[in-house]
Amino acid sequence: MNQTKKLLLYLTLMIPIHSSAGSISHGSLNLTPLNENLPSSALEPSDSLQPSPKLQPHEVVKIQVEALRENGVLNRGIEITYRFASPDNRKSTGPLARFTLMIKQGPYSTMLNHLRADYDPVISKADVAIQRVTILGADKKLVSYIFMLSRQQASPCKGCWMTDAVFLDRQNEEFI
Repeated sequence: MNQTKKLLLYLTLMIPIHSSAGSISHGSLNLTPLNENLPSSALEPSDSLQPSPKLQPHEVVKIQVEALRENGVLNRGIEITYRFASPDNRKSTGPLARFTLMIKQGPYSTMLNHLRADYDPVISKADVAIQRVTILGADKKLVSYIFMLSRQQASPCKGCWMTDAVFLDRQNEEFI
């Protein structure tokens, strides 16, 4: 799927996220509820934790969010999150050192050592998916992020869901 088609699919998936209706429904989109019963091994920082065609979009997002919550001084959470960044994402964010600075110094820093994460349902169509995650940061700031994922079509991660981008959802930013 070329980048233009992928972007158009993402944009059509975004429409229900910002609707004023309480429920999400949009044509033939599949709504996938979050599986709260992920195996604990899927959330533990580990050298063996890698993208896999067996992981669903909500599992990839949860692995990344939980890794950032448990980042630690060695930035292992950031490194795990980077593993699940798509090749196109890595082209934009640079090598791991640059990605680490982006997470630590930018609008994504709220995800580091956060207190709580609330996951909206995944919305998917074809080989793209989006999911909003609302984070309660250590500073008591509520920030929502929109994760955009795609199923990879080329080796070495063929068939794996990986994150193409994460955007700050400025409509849902507040302090509690």
